[in-house]
Amino acid sequence: MVLQAGDKLFKGKYTIERQLGRGRFAITYLASKSNGERRVIKILDPVVLGHLAGLVPPEDGRLQEQFRQEAVNLARCNGSPHIVQVDTPFEENGVCCLPMEYIDGNSLADRNPRVMSEALALRYIRQIGEALALVHANNLTHCDIRPANIFLRSRDGVQEAVLADFGLALDFDTKLTRTRERERVDGFSAPELYTKDQPMGAHTDVYSLAATLYDLVTGVPPIGAKERASVKLGSPRSKNPDVSSATSRAIMSGMELKPEDRPDSVADWLELLPVVQSAVDISEPKKSKINWQTVWMAAGVIVAFFALIVTALGIVPGWLSLIYPPTSAPKSSETPKTLTPSPKAEEGSRK
Repeated sequence: MVLQAGDKLFKGKYTIERQLGRGRFAITYLASKSNGERRVIKILDPVVLGHLAGLVPPEDGRLQEQFRQEAVNLARCNGSPHIVQVDTPFEENGVCCLPMEYIDGNSLADRNPRVMSEALALRYIRQIGEALALVHANNLTHCDIRPANIFLRSRDGVQEAVLADFGLALDFDTKLTRTRERERVDGFSAPELYTKDQPMGAHTDVYSLAATLYDLVTGVPPIGAKERASVKLGSPRSKNPDVSSATSRAIMSGMELKPEDRPDSVADWLELLPVVQSAVDISEPKKSKINWQTVWMAAGVIVAFFALIVTALGIVPGWLSLIYPPTSAPKSSETPKTLTPSPKAEEGSRK
């Protein structure tokens, strides 16, 4: 089923406005509710389903079941402001439809400029880390952390990061073959997603979150986990010298190839990052520094001007006399000095 503008779904509750995008498995549409609110309606891509059904029939049913499970996973993680909110899913003409919160903002994959300031990148990463803590507390791994799945929502005039696309989220103990190319994104997928036997867990999302931070502060995604078997991953500081040593080391620690070498949890990994500035400091330009020399010069001019006025009026406050001492008035008459003739002068006069 391909939806068109004007289509009514769920007994007229939703009206399709337009297609928003096409992902690896699904198509998303912008829809309006009968009360005026807007939602995103997500359905599985019929082209993908037809392709899977024709080649590997079991994959068709697996993908549809995984899509339905996304709604369950999102409902389990409901409560974090940094996770996209979901409405009750429904079926339309045999097609499962997942209505979600509409975020009127770009994803971090569409950011401009490509290199984000370290302070802002750390703030967004900490917010997604907070969301992942709730995901992991519900015994889930997201498995698809990357800039394209992190959107920016404006709240109270400040932008915040929101994690979306739980289509690949799986229970920690789920036993599935994880060698399907369409379920990996080179550069962001952890090495265990390329194998069949390595267990997944919080460490899997730690790798992807660290890789996302790498991309944000350098402007380029890291090389894929599979390539790293033969090519060394350059540190973020080698790509952008402005990145702090602490952030660079934290990223490299989170992207260790062996799961046991990474921090055990997102919270542990976040502890390695430097403290980020406040939201106000980041979102608003810094105020210019005060030029104290100019301030003191201006104060001096004001004091001098005030002194001239009070002096002209003959009023000299006590405190001002310390700065400008009053000048003594000249005497009207002076007593003439008495000249005493010298002895030689007297002797001459007698002669």
